[in-house]
Order: sequence, then structure tokens, then C-alpha cells
Amino acid sequence: RYNVVESWSDAMTLNRADRLIKQKISLEVETAVLHSFDKAKFTIVDSDTVGNQFVMHCKRERDAGRECPAQWSWIGG
Repeated sequence: RYNVVESWSDAMTLNRADRLIKQKISLEVETAVLHSFDKAKFTIVDSDTVGNQFVMHCKRERDAGRECPAQWSWIGG
């Protein structure tokens, strides 16, 4: 988004010519963010996991004979 590949690759001493440079930087940033959340005793979860958990919750509710109202256009269902 902000095209920080050059400055970040230099700071991380990564080879800019590497074809996977953007992926390596993304991985390191994500690792740092997850580490900081863990250190602060917070949890973080990706949107795909949350969506799948919600769909399973709704299925269990339906199976139990209960409704699970939701704005499915917001969820992507």
C-alpha cells in the first residue's frame, strides 16, 4: 500500500533483487505484529478464521433449532 519495500528491505538487510522480497517483508511484519499482540496478552485472528467460526456457530444454532440472524451481505455469505 505504501511501497516501503526499499526502505524496509534495507533496514532488514534483505536483497532487493529477491523475487520474493515483498512476501518476505510481509511475513516479517506480520510476525512482528503477532508477537506484539502476544506480548501485550491480546489475541488477534484473521478474517477468514472468524468467518468460518461464525458460519459453524450458525450451523450449530440451526441444528439446535435456533435462529442465527445476521446481515449476510456484510459477512460474504
